[in-house]
Amino acid sequence: AHGNVGSATQTVTVKPAEPPVADADIVRVRKAEYRLLKVERKIVYLHKAKYERDRRRERKYETIIHGKWVVEGKSTVKAGQKVTVWLGDPSDGEMIGSDTVNSRGAFKLVSKVTGPMPKRHAYITVVSELGGKATRRIHIIK
Repeated sequence: AHGNVGSATQTVTVKPAEPPVADADIVRVRKAEYRLLKVERKIVYLHKAKYERDRRRERKYETIIHGKWVVEGKSTVKAGQKVTVWLGDPSDGEMIGSDTVNSRGAFKLVSKVTGPMPKRHAYITVVSELGGKATRRIHIIK
């Protein structure tokens, strides 16, 4: 005779292995400045005029502002990653430029621009390829 035969049921849940968590990328901005280089007033003629007196009536002045951005900082993830600098927030701001982080974890963006000056209390945002993000208020030098 066979003794008491029982059955056992066991449930095993198998999950895929999670990828290793990389060190968080921390970006710090040491310097964010906009230097006003030159303000130029340029005459723009609206139409070609035959006589000088007509030319005076048809001219308009346009102001052109030349500036330079200097943004410096560090990233904890070193060498080779790209950081992008935005005027304001990346979702609705204007891209200023980008730079590659060097072997010491530092970056420095220098960019000459033509266009309107940033507003008095404006800020920049630096975003790395790996998701690090930092903001800093702009120092405007006239």
